[in-house]
Amino acid sequence: MTAVLVTKDAKYYAYYNVFLTWSLIMHRGYEFYMKGWHFYMVDFCYLVNFIVACHVVVFPKSEIMFFAGFALSLGPIFNSVSYYRNTLAFHSTEKTTSLFIHSSPPLTMFLIHWHDRSNHFASSNMGIQEYGPIFLAKWYGSVIALYGAWVVCYYIVLFKLLRGHIVKNNYDTLYDHAMADSRTSRELRSRGEKWTKFMFIWVHFRYVLQFITMTQIFYYFYWVGLIWVIYNHALGIYFGATYYINYHSERYEKNLFSLGRMKEKAKEKTN
Repeated sequence: MTAVLVTKDAKYYAYYNVFLTWSLIMHRGYEFYMKGWHFYMVDFCYLVNFIVACHVVVFPKSEIMFFAGFALSLGPIFNSVSYYRNTLAFHSTEKTTSLFIHSSPPLTMFLIHWHDRSNHFASSNMGIQEYGPIFLAKWYGSVIALYGAWVVCYYIVLFKLLRGHIVKNNYDTLYDHAMADSRTSRELRSRGEKWTKFMFIWVHFRYVLQFITMTQIFYYFYWVGLIWVIYNHALGIYFGATYYINYHSERYEKNLFSLGRMKEKAKEKTN
């Protein structure tokens, strides 16, 4: 179905994305709540999925929603496919959902920008805007307005209002994950333990700013954006293939080891 809808008018895949994405997100909410991971549900990727869904369903003519959805999804969200090794593993709703919420919104916004044949969305109505101060004000202003509101709410809720509750119940958050990850914890602690939460926000903002700047290339150059879309989707499939290869290899080795142990015990009994 996905392959068919991608070749049609952009609005068809856009609505399909909203339905499938939020069906998976609602299922994930229950799944994560049972594991004590429910505070992950307020993370950045869900904000971007919300922005894209709002643009498609509620504000299709909004320039702010378009620029924010396009920049955030094709930039920092899409890059997360490689950073977190999002995997197409059909047996796992957790892995498949992670891949889908990071890869489908970018594809949606790419199609909305370049393949909106019915002029349903703001992008086709306003056309490709000339690069300059007005465009940059809209581009960065849209992102900072929505992203900034999320950052403030995230900081107040998770670091002030509910931090004691989270620690007391040993719940996991992206901040705790980042503090435990050797790739990020050193930088978060670079200003001392007192400043780790501010550093977490700063590092995240810096990451978002870098990638929304890069994403301007995809706004102006179709083929570069198409290659980026294909590359990240292919990456998810590749991670899935290597996951299954490694999984079955390890299982095969365990079976051989178990068989060897059984033969040794049989010899001991005969002796």
